[in-house]
Amino acid sequence: MASNYFMIPILNCIYALLYAEQALSKSVLLTLVWAALFVLIITGLNLIGVQATARTNPDIADAPCPWSSGVFVVVAIEYVARIHGIAGSFP
Repeated sequence: MASNYFMIPILNCIYALLYAEQALSKSVLLTLVWAALFVLIITGLNLIGVQATARTNPDIADAPCPWSSGVFVVVAIEYVARIHGIAGSFP
C-alpha cells in the first residue's frame, strides 16, 4: 500500500523528468524547473486522489458488506444441503 503513495509518484516524476529533459532541453536550470513542476503536479494529483479515496471508500466498502455476507451464508447453506443433505448441516 505504501508503494501506491510513495514509490509510484516518485517513479512518475523521474520518468516525466527524463522525457522532458530529452525532448526539451539539456540545461541544468531548466531541468530543475521541470523537476519542481512535475513534483508539484504529481504530488497535488496524488493528494487529490488520497482525499477522494478517503471520502468514497467508507461509502463503497460499508454498503455491500451486509449484503455479501448474507449471500455467502445462503450459498454456503445451500451447498452443504445439496452435498450432504439436511443432516450435514447438523453435525
